[in-house]
Amino acid sequence: MLILAGVSLNAIIGDNGIITKAQLANVDSKFAGYKEELGINLVTSITEGKIEKEEEVTLLGENVRKYIPSLLDEDIGKFGIVEGRLYYIDDDILGKKAARSQNIEVMGDDLTVQDFEKNIEKSAVDGIVKNSSKDNNEMLRTVGIELITKNLENASRWNIVIETVEGKVVNKYQSGWYYIPTGTEIEGIGKITNPYIINFDTRRSKEF
Repeated sequence: MLILAGVSLNAIIGDNGIITKAQLANVDSKFAGYKEELGINLVTSITEGKIEKEEEVTLLGENVRKYIPSLLDEDIGKFGIVEGRLYYIDDDILGKKAARSQNIEVMGDDLTVQDFEKNIEKSAVDGIVKNSSKDNNEMLRTVGIELITKNLENASRWNIVIETVEGKVVNKYQSGWYYIPTGTEIEGIGKITNPYIINFDTRRSKEF
């Protein structure tokens, strides 16, 4: 009797037990709803001419609610949209299982949440620059610091960023580039946690 009772208890609360399966089903259903809502709103935005293609949509933090209005408070910061694709930004085991079942992008097991958040932010900045519109360009230019080549003509206003490796100069970023410092508020992303330099003509961005 005692052994049977113990086995029954394990079957209910174990890793593959009823409670875990029920929890996974609930999370899976919620994530499926998020993904479906994103898909519907992307199609609507394209149809209404708000965007030309889904790749133009890159949002992090609370901004995700623009396309997933039902996103719960508890899930803010756990989801991001990068070039129209939904990402799950957390290491919760149930959450990752549910996200994978819905073909939502998840972090690799070899990454920390902090590393993944950094990667997502970089991808988000890259996505905005790559798919930038005139309005986005002006917004980023406004919040950024224009870099200016050092020469006689610009003797009183030059502004450059130098990249070094082990004390050796490997790159100089001058006219044509903009420096976006840590903590800058970027529309759709929020305050960035790393600095970037951006060239709008070539649509290149680099974490600095």
